[in-house]
Amino acid sequence: MPSGGTLIDTPGVRTLSVRGLDRGMLPRIFPELPPDWCEDPMGLDPEDEDLGLDYPERLLSLQRLWEEMGERNPNQTGAG
Repeated sequence: MPSGGTLIDTPGVRTLSVRGLDRGMLPRIFPELPPDWCEDPMGLDPEDEDLGLDYPERLLSLQRLWEEMGERNPNQTGAG
């Protein structure tokens, strides 16, 4: 993170509150993924080897977070 902090993905541990978190922040949370994937990741298959993912679980985390954001921030659409 630019502030010098570190974001760590911890599968199975839910400590991040998504209420009020703007989807525009997702490219900063998942910098290793293409920004357009952060705009709507739900059509992507983390198991698709053609995507060339080093860590497919990161895409799964993005998808899980995207769904939670949609549930908790129903008026928010898209990544911005």
